[in-house]
Amino acid sequence: MYLASSLDSVCRVFDAIDLCSMHTIHDWGCGDGRVVALAAAAFGARAVGWERDQQLLAVGQELQSEVSEERITLIKGSFLSVTLLPADRATPDVVFYFDGGSYASRYTVMG
Repeated sequence: MYLASSLDSVCRVFDAIDLCSMHTIHDWGCGDGRVVALAAAAFGARAVGWERDQQLLAVGQELQSEVSEERITLIKGSFLSVTLLPADRATPDVVFYFDGGSYASRYTVMG
């Protein structure tokens, strides 16, 4: 089930952790790519997103081309199956994950 993240909520999370251009964020289950696009465009971070749904990934790829192709990597598939990433994106500073819980606890930020 896909539930889009509120960009306002995501901005507050990124502000709280002082996300910046020195960081790499991984979004596990990136959906339409809005979180990785926001991380790259508004905060200057490098962003890697994984998505299994091809239709959502296509939306994310279109958004990627409008925002910052060089700062965003989108990968079709589960983050559990990925073994190789470009060297500059291999180790995340932040992992963004929708845990399916209540709205108050839905964002898990590890880093």
